[in-house]
Amino acid sequence: MNGPITPSLRRSVVVLGFAVWSTLAMASTEAQVPTKTVSYGDLNLASPQGAAALYWRITRAAQEVCGPAKQAGSHFPRPGFRECVQRAIAEAVAKVDRPELSAYHAQKEHHMAMVAAGNR
Repeated sequence: MNGPITPSLRRSVVVLGFAVWSTLAMASTEAQVPTKTVSYGDLNLASPQGAAALYWRITRAAQEVCGPAKQAGSHFPRPGFRECVQRAIAEAVAKVDRPELSAYHAQKEHHMAMVAAGNR
């Protein structure tokens, strides 16, 4: 894209960038951070359905960039995967900066905390 970024384009795309969780990547100044672009210009974020659809897209992008969830040949989760996904989602929601999406995210985080605590 060679032209200027317009306000409407800025509202319709969020780029998720995630830190690599390895010590080697943290030590290297030239380590590239994986990113994934999530478009949402087609969604009405003022509606609950639009906020939920964007949250789903952000979650899938976070899982792709942070993943894989499990190490090859293992049934156990890869260390740091869940934290990476949660942080990436939170950062993307903050970048979008829409109250409807933020409220949806808070609701999801509350639900996950309740499930983790065993209080469905």
